[in-house]
Amino acid sequence: MAALDVKNLALSYDGKTQILNDINLHVQDGELVSLLGPSGCGKTTTLRSIAGLIKANQGQIFVNGKDISKVAVYKRNFGMVFQSYALFPHLNVADNVAFGLKNKHVREPELSKKVDEMLDMVGLLDYKKRFPSELSGGQQQRVSLARSLVTEPDLLFLDEPLSNLDAKLRVEMREMIRAIQQRLKLTMLFVTHDQSECFAISDHVAVMNRGTIEQFDSSEKIYHEPATEFVARFIGYENFFSVTKSLDRQHFLLKEGQVFKAAGASPNSSSLTIRPENIDILETQPDADGQNILPGEVLFSTYLGDSYRYEIQTALGTVIAVSSSDKKYPAGQAVFLDFPSRKLLGLNK
Repeated sequence: MAALDVKNLALSYDGKTQILNDINLHVQDGELVSLLGPSGCGKTTTLRSIAGLIKANQGQIFVNGKDISKVAVYKRNFGMVFQSYALFPHLNVADNVAFGLKNKHVREPELSKKVDEMLDMVGLLDYKKRFPSELSGGQQQRVSLARSLVTEPDLLFLDEPLSNLDAKLRVEMREMIRAIQQRLKLTMLFVTHDQSECFAISDHVAVMNRGTIEQFDSSEKIYHEPATEFVARFIGYENFFSVTKSLDRQHFLLKEGQVFKAAGASPNSSSLTIRPENIDILETQPDADGQNILPGEVLFSTYLGDSYRYEIQTALGTVIAVSSSDKKYPAGQAVFLDFPSRKLLGLNK
């Protein structure tokens, strides 16, 4: 078990192009932390720099308070699970899992016992004599996971490990990874671009953008309280309204002249945002003061199974709203949108 601290990590390949900039990260002992972000944001480079596979230009990496920045990769006792399964095709499942133990000179019968225990944990004990070509993608990834875990690493790094699996297998694998992580109380760093996958298994999440961490927080806080517009857009917020000025602590004048009340905003917010599913679609204007009510016209809808997604033209531009499939609003219908003040968030650039 180990705690990980990354301080001021920076990397540039040519001395000019900054790939990573001032990365600071704390992973507690027994915690699963995810690096979340779009392709090219630096999450895999961060992972590989911490693992020692890429040399950073500056910064320090501590494991249990010990600086390992200059420790050779093979001495760091880290496990790694890659997007590609990276199994040896000429070795059967048991021998693939045993590979790291043999390099550590673990002898029989302890070696076989550890391999069997790990294969049992990932549900593949009955497949120990099969070869990788005889396994499905999900089974191969479980072998890869078992091979990384059997050596009892201080930390386990997973780089987009579920990207090659179909949707059902992704859910099964992420649940297995989380269950094993909690059972072994293992410290893990998990790289993904999939927010639902990330939120389902993580204790904390670092959302990355252009080589920096924009927000590092619990899954719940990032989902409900994104710190920046980039974070909000990346995790599914689609409606953004520019603020001209704050009128008081909760009321904001928008650039189009409307005034919105936003309980979840601060006076220095530069924009307001709300999730599509938090907007109420009404057929008639409510008998209220009209605050946070906006008339609009349905442009078109998309059926999502249990709901409809609407694009609605308003004075604030096109607004995306999602409502249950109990009732469908046809294109051209006039509606009123209600923006609950408690659901409107304030953002800074």
